[in-house]
Amino acid sequence: MGEFDKALADYNEVIRLDPGDAFAYVTRADAWLAKGDFAKATEDYTKAISLNPKSTSAFNSHGHAWLSKEEFAKAVVKEDEAIRIDPAKYASAYNGRGFAWLSQGKHDRAITDFSEAIRLDPKYFSAYNGRGIVWSQLGDHIKAIFDFDEAIRLYPNEVSTYVRRGNAWQAKGGYDQAIADYTRAIDLNPAIRQVYFPRGLAWESKGEFDKAIADYSEAIRFRPKDPNTYFRRGVVWARSGKFDKAIADFTDVIRFDPKNMTAYFARGNAWQVIGEHDKAIDDYTRVIDLNPRAADAFHSRGNAWQAKDEYDRAIEDYNETLRLNPNHVRVHNNRGRAWIKTGQYDKALVDFIEAIRIDPKDPQAHGNRALLHATCADAAYRDGTKAVEFATKACEFTDWKHAGFLSTLGAAYAEASEFDQAVIWQTKAVELAPENQKEDYRLRVKLYERGQPYRDETRHDGQQTSE
Repeated sequence: MGEFDKALADYNEVIRLDPGDAFAYVTRADAWLAKGDFAKATEDYTKAISLNPKSTSAFNSHGHAWLSKEEFAKAVVKEDEAIRIDPAKYASAYNGRGFAWLSQGKHDRAITDFSEAIRLDPKYFSAYNGRGIVWSQLGDHIKAIFDFDEAIRLYPNEVSTYVRRGNAWQAKGGYDQAIADYTRAIDLNPAIRQVYFPRGLAWESKGEFDKAIADYSEAIRFRPKDPNTYFRRGVVWARSGKFDKAIADFTDVIRFDPKNMTAYFARGNAWQVIGEHDKAIDDYTRVIDLNPRAADAFHSRGNAWQAKDEYDRAIEDYNETLRLNPNHVRVHNNRGRAWIKTGQYDKALVDFIEAIRIDPKDPQAHGNRALLHATCADAAYRDGTKAVEFATKACEFTDWKHAGFLSTLGAAYAEASEFDQAVIWQTKAVELAPENQKEDYRLRVKLYERGQPYRDETRHDGQQTSE
């Protein structure tokens, strides 16, 4: 015979000896509820109330029972009655009603009830915990942390409170504190499943990708079909430069959720980075099929077409992106470069001017316009003075640390026949350039030393051909 069965037997005997003992019915109802027999528990609570209509414990316990069944309105009715009978004493009824209000999204009422429960019983762990949950839902994470602090002080071994406080810290950007709380929760209960994912998020936010991947992998071990965890791990693999593993994780997300647009888009980006442009196009197209207004998918597919030198198709996708989002600076930049590839310099100039109008401090737009004025094959568009003006702004906006823009400034000075300045800035570009560009940049230094400007309308001096 189990513990609750023995208790029921004892309560049965008490009731047999004194059928009018209302409290015995309440305690037997609690036992029925613990055994999962809600119907019998309700029958006993109702009997207790009929025997003693002022039994706060019967109304309060019955309210808790309705709360456990997620019958929140009924829970409120019962707790209301307990509070009406004894408004200055029954902290548990305020606490129970607070959780009922919380579950119905009535945050102000919940805070009022939890606060009253705490006033009546300053050591009421559950009320601090409940009020902390409300503050978190309202986005007031500092107040939530204060309440969870007090709950932990009163009851230092409750795992869920550490998890909730960890979530509050994470929402505030306190990743170290969040990790400490999640780790404490795991120490208290190594089998807890829901902690590894948020701790992984905190590690990811700190840039500690190996630890993030370890936590996401552990979360997947517990929940091997959770697409969200595979997606986050895929993102971290991609941020770590391990695109094959990222693609594998995004593919698993799609296997579990075939209409997950975010996973198709992320996988498309990974394909794009490793040069698998056709596969990237397939994934971006799938996103567009699922959502024909997905502007970013049109933009990214345009970038993939441009990487394949299919500029007309790229321009078509950029056009659609701008129809959906006319103020997309990067699309104006990328379409402008595509116009250059097709020799339509007038349209390229219009796009670069529009990009600067939308964002007067966008370095890419200034760099693109400067490059057009400095190196265009059509002399009608070359203007050394303007090239220097816009290249200088691009360098200023990037703190003079972008090799591509420094190189553009060198080309601009060369177009302006200021070859000494061209050599100086191109030499600085060589110093900052990645290894695979240094030799090309050195050749330009020699070009300027010979007093010759740079001409190459199909290249972008190390600036990205897509963003």
